[in-house]
Amino acid sequence: MEQLDFTSRDQFDATKAGITIPTTLIYDNHTVQVPAKADTGAEVCLFERRYGEMLGIDLESGEEKYLFPIGNRILTFGHVITLVTLDIAIESKVYFPLQENLNRNLLGRQGWLEFLNFGLSVQKQTVYLGRA
Repeated sequence: MEQLDFTSRDQFDATKAGITIPTTLIYDNHTVQVPAKADTGAEVCLFERRYGEMLGIDLESGEEKYLFPIGNRILTFGHVITLVTLDIAIESKVYFPLQENLNRNLLGRQGWLEFLNFGLSVQKQTVYLGRA
């Protein structure tokens, strides 16, 4: 049997939708705190446009990528930033939407989960993270 190493853990509120993990986005000398949801079904990490703007990123200069959540087509722009969840910092490509009214902050497979060991205890309302 394989054993995974976890160096960080955090409590979440199981009465609320999703598993929220305190997240920090860093770009150049700008930092912003974001409540992000762990989403193992999300292809990439996606954050509200306003957070990219707060970081001073020229959003439309990023890599264009269309995402298709729940059948809708959303144009997004990818940028490499430092993504910190709990106390684990990783260089990650994350995406910001063209539209301003998309209020989702998702930690997805590419750019987040691919770098981590991820554990979850719903009974204990605890998420566990460690470097993969």
